[in-house]
Amino acid sequence: MEDTKETKVGKYSSFMQDVWKRIMNGSIDPEKVMDAIKPLLREGLLISNFDDHRDPVSFMVPEDHDPDFHFKNFCDKYRHGPSTLRFWEESYIQMFMNPSHELQPGKKYSVQFLRVLRSISSEDCIKFLSEEMSAILVGAKGLAFIQGIHPKEFPGDRCCVSFDKNDRLPKDPKGFHQIPKICRHDSQLSFSGKDFEGHLFPGDVVVCFKEQK
Repeated sequence: MEDTKETKVGKYSSFMQDVWKRIMNGSIDPEKVMDAIKPLLREGLLISNFDDHRDPVSFMVPEDHDPDFHFKNFCDKYRHGPSTLRFWEESYIQMFMNPSHELQPGKKYSVQFLRVLRSISSEDCIKFLSEEMSAILVGAKGLAFIQGIHPKEFPGDRCCVSFDKNDRLPKDPKGFHQIPKICRHDSQLSFSGKDFEGHLFPGDVVVCFKEQK
């Protein structure tokens, strides 16, 4: 059985306390141990950056699912809404057509909405998704698909982002890569972008996709 977030954080805390005691009693060289404990400490802090109290939702991609057709329809529906106009240039949409992972017809997946508890960089988010959650990066197409089949899972008055590697993301006129995001306020839905080079902040939501066997 995998450790829970609380168990992992507890283990890191106990580990750090033990290391500190050994440094204080002279049984360990502090200069040599720092290189070893820095990655563990950083990993522990990453785990505590997210609230995963919402259970994952399982779903299967229909056999007849056409991801390109579905995504273009999604864009046509929301490109004239309250989204930023520049984001909806055709070149932006085309950049989203080739995500790192395409949801495959007939396959099972799960999705979980992780609320950000403290400021965190995009690089650290991707590290957490990859190393701690064994997640796949589906970008805008995966985000649009799950909104279509599970719209009520998207929390109200929040913005939900779906990560991908920055070389799969479009750039805005200032040169910032755009992470796709869906924001829902009351009955209004908007689809736009968030700077990859910036940070996520408390209240933002990371949408985590995982393959199921």
